[in-house]
Amino acid sequence: MDQLLVKSKTLRVDKKIVESSKDAHNYVAVDLNDIPTQTPLSFTVYYPIMSDRETGTAEFQPLIKAGSQLTGEFKKFLQQRDVTKVFIHKEEFNLFLKRSAIRLKELVTNPYLKASKKNEILYRNATYIIKSIFSDPKVGENFKHAISIVEIYSNFISMSEDIHPSLLIQIFAKDYNLFAHSVQVAILAISFAKILGKTQEEIFQLGLGGLLHDIGKLKISEEILNKPGPLTKEEFELMKSHPIYGKEILDKQTSLLPKESIIITLEHHESADGNGYPGKKTLEDTHPLAQIIHIVDCYDALTMNRVYRSALSPFEALKTMCNEMKSSFNLKLLENFIMFLGY
Repeated sequence: MDQLLVKSKTLRVDKKIVESSKDAHNYVAVDLNDIPTQTPLSFTVYYPIMSDRETGTAEFQPLIKAGSQLTGEFKKFLQQRDVTKVFIHKEEFNLFLKRSAIRLKELVTNPYLKASKKNEILYRNATYIIKSIFSDPKVGENFKHAISIVEIYSNFISMSEDIHPSLLIQIFAKDYNLFAHSVQVAILAISFAKILGKTQEEIFQLGLGGLLHDIGKLKISEEILNKPGPLTKEEFELMKSHPIYGKEILDKQTSLLPKESIIITLEHHESADGNGYPGKKTLEDTHPLAQIIHIVDCYDALTMNRVYRSALSPFEALKTMCNEMKSSFNLKLLENFIMFLGY
């Protein structure tokens, strides 16, 4: 190991992470396994080390400096000390994402890696990207990473003949958060679209629209998004504006994003009976890809724990959609979605 770096003999790793550091907001947590080994890194890898045990404060210290390598020996050392997450400074996070894209393209064609493991790694990296977009939606480079991960995931699904939805869902988050939900909608939509016989271009448009469908919630206050009780009429009207806000954000990236993905963001809450929002469009006037996201979005939301209710089982969620929400969906698509999930 490079002697200029933190020496393994002197490294002290504390389990109190991040919260005690005053500059925690400048760092992004990534899985240790997503740091390439045996290759020079273009970014520095950090970890919060306790600097003052009396006050309980931590400082981010370099573990591996840019230009150096994560050796197998040092990775094993970190794992033995229960280090599963390391940190990248937000100013270098783009470099991490660029390196990850190269690695992920190689990963999906690796014949020795199980499909379940590929799915787990792709899911995790898609989460990094959607977090990056939500942290700064004005940066076009962030959307390029989104395009890349959707292309990679679409290729993964197209090359995999035996992936059952249960394999995809087994790694899904149980508790709702906007990042996990966005990734899960994209993953399910891409897989469902393949079963529907959509073209590769449509699958890409759908996956990207699924990943970005809730980006308009950036303009909705945390108090409303995480309110544990029912929303007031005024609060619900604000919430119903998020598809419009989403389109406004994505309209600034039209040189990068397909128009279909932007339409999905605008129309994913439109209802077949015309009672949806924001445009009260009926089935005939709603984009076919938005109709797919409407179903997948609803299903994923129902099967996650929320601050105001517990998650439904997949069967209970589908039952609710078929009984209480039936008029909201394209019924043929809903029937196909149920068969896709194996019910």
